[in-house]
Amino acid sequence: MLIKHIDHKTVLKEPNMQLDIVEVATSLAQYAKVQPSVSIIGAVSDMMRHLRKTIHCSLDNSNSDTDVINWNKNFREVVDKCLVLLANKVPPQVLIKFMSKHSQYLKYLLFCWCYVLINRLEKQIQFLMLWL
Repeated sequence: MLIKHIDHKTVLKEPNMQLDIVEVATSLAQYAKVQPSVSIIGAVSDMMRHLRKTIHCSLDNSNSDTDVINWNKNFREVVDKCLVLLANKVPPQVLIKFMSKHSQYLKYLLFCWCYVLINRLEKQIQFLMLWL
């Protein structure tokens, strides 16, 4: 439920508060149990939406101020971290089953799954690079 507050009209006026909300959600996600729950799946969906927004904003950086570009970069980093932690709390088969029942989530499912797999591969590659 905490992630829903990012879109509130008063929070939208305070960009640093948005960062703080995602950082708190990330901290909570670290301590969440690995189990399928509607709230975690909903949080994954919301974080995917915010990630999509940051990607769209980064594509339109040509007209943006450097402060806006830096904020978007920071926001994307915290959203990335939170999304990976949340997605790791839900078994992939549960995420697939839930999102396949709700067709509007299918595009998020594919994106989320690819995103999590890429992050896992990056971590494994970094680990392997330490041994080389």
